[in-house]
Amino acid sequence: MRYIFVGKNLMLPEFVFIKGTVYYGDKIEELRKQYPLLTRVLIPVEEYSSKEDNSGYYNQIVDELGGINR
Repeated sequence: MRYIFVGKNLMLPEFVFIKGTVYYGDKIEELRKQYPLLTRVLIPVEEYSSKEDNSGYYNQIVDELGGINR
């Protein structure tokens, strides 16, 4: 499955997510399992157009993930 990252930029120890970028593959699936909150900011591409722009909510989730936010 392909996901678009909707939170502000997030730097985790093993990966960097950039807002608006599409991610896919085994590494992304592993990270979604390792960091369950990622499921809230990695939106399936097929569902993205139906989601409301709720950037404050998404940015708060990124803050909770504990990564370095930019």
